[in-house]
Amino acid sequence: MALGGASFRAFSDGELQDYLRGQQDRLGKQVAQEDENYILNVNETKYVDHLISKYSVDPLEVDFEGARIKKSRTELPAGRLQAAPQGSSASGTYEQSSVVYHLPFTGDRQLLCLETSAGPIRSVEVTVIDDCLCFEVLIRGEDSAGLEAEANGKIALLGKWLTHSRSEVEAHNRQLPEFARRTFSQRKNKILAENEMIAALELPLIERDDLPRTFAVSPLEDTHEIPIPKPAVTEQGYRTEPTLDAASHARVLEVVRDTLKVMEQHPSLCKGKDEEALRDLVLFQLTPRFKWSATAETFNRGGKTDILLRYENSNLFVAECKIWDGPSKYLAGIDQLLGYLTWRDSKAALIVFVRNKEITPVLEAVKDATPTHANWLGTADCPDEGVFHYRVYINGDRNREVKLAVFVCHIPPDA
Repeated sequence: MALGGASFRAFSDGELQDYLRGQQDRLGKQVAQEDENYILNVNETKYVDHLISKYSVDPLEVDFEGARIKKSRTELPAGRLQAAPQGSSASGTYEQSSVVYHLPFTGDRQLLCLETSAGPIRSVEVTVIDDCLCFEVLIRGEDSAGLEAEANGKIALLGKWLTHSRSEVEAHNRQLPEFARRTFSQRKNKILAENEMIAALELPLIERDDLPRTFAVSPLEDTHEIPIPKPAVTEQGYRTEPTLDAASHARVLEVVRDTLKVMEQHPSLCKGKDEEALRDLVLFQLTPRFKWSATAETFNRGGKTDILLRYENSNLFVAECKIWDGPSKYLAGIDQLLGYLTWRDSKAALIVFVRNKEITPVLEAVKDATPTHANWLGTADCPDEGVFHYRVYINGDRNREVKLAVFVCHIPPDA
């Protein structure tokens, strides 16, 4: 085939599933080979996003509607005919006119060779030229209908294989985020468990002094006293970093959300109250619902308008209450929150009370202003109206990520 590139049989050399499993294996190998200090320090969300980007597979997309053709000449062995045609060369070959179909495509070129789980089927000899998938149809006589029928048959075969290939690749890509998160978490948890086991030996340990980590403080549970596991300390001056676990964090945010809804439904509760008094209404709902062990303080006041959950003199969770006074004051409130936090994987909430007559412009202002903050990393899903979830980082360290919830509570002007 004189198409200008090496020809091959499409979708018939190697197994697609082996290739996709290989991508997962390579992801796992990369995580396993990372330095321990890197795993413990890296921003998990950003690292997992990197893994997903690197080990996702770009599915094949062929633009059949954009097909183009070009007349060509190809050299064939004379043996393909019963009798050597006039003009055959001494080597037993002859030239035959042909039409080359050029189909523009995008995606991972390796997929063109790989057989899908649908099993072996009649394939098509193709080559790749300038981002086009090409195949050839010989011109036999003057019957264009026969030539078109042969070309359409090859296109149908390619389309069938592309459908199978795309389906399997898309399934791989859907599963990859969870696989990447699980692989990272397993490696990180293994490192933490090994460090805790070594620390439990209570013997002097020669170890790097730049190996910080995050450990989850035992979950908060309603009306239950939960002990906090003793964090492992490898040497004097080394501190592990506590974090409020995901379930407890979700429960705290749920209580805040429900409290604010009640305040909106009963505006008389808020009449004449300033930021500090409004804060106390929220604190009143949080404090009796959660208990902590003796080494940590339950929700309490810290300053005039903030609510703190502390562990060993450091803040695990901070909520700041502000009355809406425009985007610039709102962004300054985020600055104030971040100034309270030092731990990796900290949690924070900014509760914005709005006394404006209309709430919609304020909601839009929050959505527009937050991504302009210098420490903004990203926006998470926001399933509840008036509640926004963002990822920001502590000043000076993009790996120290903070989960920031912004609550917008509408209190009518006459409240």
